[in-house]
Amino acid sequence: MRILIECPCKGESGCPRCTYSYRCGNNNEYLHKIAAIEILNKAASGQQTEIDQNAQADRALI
Repeated sequence: MRILIECPCKGESGCPRCTYSYRCGNNNEYLHKIAAIEILNKAASGQQTEIDQNAQADRALI
């Protein structure tokens, strides 16, 4: 999580330094840096998150 928080990039999607996985290979898309920090903070504090089933269904149609 320190990598995300301390990275000097200013974009929401992050940069190759903080949100890009070189192990993933081709077609690796950038992630959402701010959301990643929020999710990691919740996981570290033991909070559970819920998946929005409607949002998932909408993405499946795309």
